[in-house]
Amino acid sequence: DALEEALLTLDEMPDTTELVSAFAAGITANLGGSKILCGDIDEGIHLIETVITELDDATERAEACLDLALGYTESEDYDTAEDLAREGLSLASTRRQIRNANHLLGEICVRTGRFDEADVYFDVVAGFYPQYSNVKQLLTEVNLCSVVNWKA
Repeated sequence: DALEEALLTLDEMPDTTELVSAFAAGITANLGGSKILCGDIDEGIHLIETVITELDDATERAEACLDLALGYTESEDYDTAEDLAREGLSLASTRRQIRNANHLLGEICVRTGRFDEADVYFDVVAGFYPQYSNVKQLLTEVNLCSVVNWKA
């Protein structure tokens, strides 16, 4: 609701500057990611795709790619999801983004029967949780994509 309200507020501004346009793109991408996490996958994908080319900041673009990768994973378009997750990983600048990209790539590999490849990605994710010895097993057996990809 807050993201939608922010977009409406930006639309009411008299002069659209480059900064306002950048804010609108970022807000729209975040709204799309939120919709994907809440199960409105098609709308979320659409919102992000309408603004992703406007996201000049690598961190914002990585977030959008990872949100799209999650959406396409849940839509079972694994080729598109994998391409986006790889792009998100290449742009990743935070530990959370690196973890999430590797998690998504591992999940895509599990869903497409590439378990040895999934192990490589899940090893990276497990490295973030050294106190838990069974992280890889959990990730292989339980879909935690929507939990892992929360930005909190």
